Formats: sequence, structure tokens, C-alpha cells
Amino acid sequence: EGSFSGSVSAVKRADLQFNELSYSGQILERTPRNAGKLGEEYYTFGRPTSGPLYINKKNIEYVLEPGCIYLTDQSVPYKAQAKDIPYQSISISIPRSALALREPNLSPFYTLQLGDGNPRAQLLSGYMDQLMAGLFQWSDVVISGLANKLLDMIVVLMVHEEKSLTSATERNVRQAQHECAMTYIRSHCHNPALTAAQVATSCGLSVSYIEWLFKSTQLSIEESIHNERLTKGHELLSSAMHRGKSVSQL
Repeated sequence: EGSFSGSVSAVKRADLQFNELSYSGQILERTPRNAGKLGEEYYTFGRPTSGPLYINKKNIEYVLEPGCIYLTDQSVPYKAQAKDIPYQSISISIPRSALALREPNLSPFYTLQLGDGNPRAQLLSGYMDQLMAGLFQWSDVVISGLANKLLDMIVVLMVHEEKSLTSATERNVRQAQHECAMTYIRSHCHNPALTAAQVATSCGLSVSYIEWLFKSTQLSIEESIHNERLTKGHELLSSAMHRGKSVSQL
């Protein structure tokens, strides 16, 4: 794996630890046994200045590299490696409990890109710089107040924003699935034997899921099929081609 080299500078103020980290070489690993021995669970909020660093948690790989800020759970098992370039970062270690007071449901990893002019990332990065620059100038009371504001900002600008984006993505997926189903229903509503199972199969979904999907729109799938048949029947009866014909003839 190569020789290991590294350095850590850490200052603790107001229940937070402010770090400057540099290392390269061997893989760093936190095993389940090591994680279980931690006195307190914590997250790290930081910005890489050199890298990248590759982190594997539960077989998911995350990459920390210059141009981003990140929030990652350091209390779960992981492996981390800086491969070709030494990894360096400035960071703040935060007790999980302090974040959980603001948001109980935390994911293991969050990141925001700085390079695209993202105002949330720019604000958080600039605030961290100013906070760290004043570590030895401000009183404990001032540092504590500023640290609490930082935690508020992290939760609002990183944690809640990601949840909002995830919710929007889920809504878009559900809308696409519903439209896929409705397209099939419109094309096959003339079939008197059309069933929810057939619609589900055409969209690659289960029957139970598609029934839930339609109920979430206030109309069951059976009601949607019935309405489409009525709409189609009205269109046919209104057309000159079918004038004078009964519904049964159509």
C-alpha cells in the first residue's frame, strides 16, 4: 500500500473540534468494533484543499475533493484512502447529538459543490473560514453563539435542502409512473377485460404499488379506467363518423 504519512492539528472550542488534516499512503479503516468504542458519535463538516479522498461506507463510495464542502458521519464503519495525491482538509468535528437536536433523521453523507457558484455552499464555506480565523480571538460565549449558528446553517442549507431535492425527485418519478400508466389505459380502455395487473405489468410495476400510486392521486386505478372509458365513449359519440350509433355498437 505504500508508506503512511500525515499530520493533524486540532483545537477544541464550544463542544466542537476544529481540525487541519493531511495524510497519504495506507488505507484508514474504522471497524465496527472501533466504532462501538467511541465515547460519542460525531459528524465532520469540512472542505478538502487537496485530494481526492475515497471513502467506502456500507459498499457505497463517496469522494471528497477540492471544490466541495461535505458533512459525513464519522461514527459508522468505513475505509478511507488518498491514492495518488495527499489528502488535506480543514474541518469541524460536531457531536451528532447537536445536529440531531435540529434534525433527528440524518443521512451518513452530504455534499455541496463550490465550483458552480452555489450560494449555499459559498455561504457555509465562508462562514467556516471566518469562524476558524477567530478561534483564538473570540471568547467562549462568542464562539458558542457562532458555533450554534453554524449548526443551524448546516441543517438548513445542507440537510434540509437535500431532503427537499430528494422529495422533488420522488415526486417526479411518481408523476412519470402515473403518466406511463395513464398512457396505457388510454390506449387500451376499449378492452373490457383491462385490469390493474395489465397496467402494472406494462409499466414494470407491482399491482400493489400501482394501486397505491393511483390512490395517492385521489382516484383508484379502477375509477381511472372507468373515467377514461367514459371520456372515450363521449368522444366517439360526438364524432360525425359514429353519429347515430349506440354505446353498445361502439
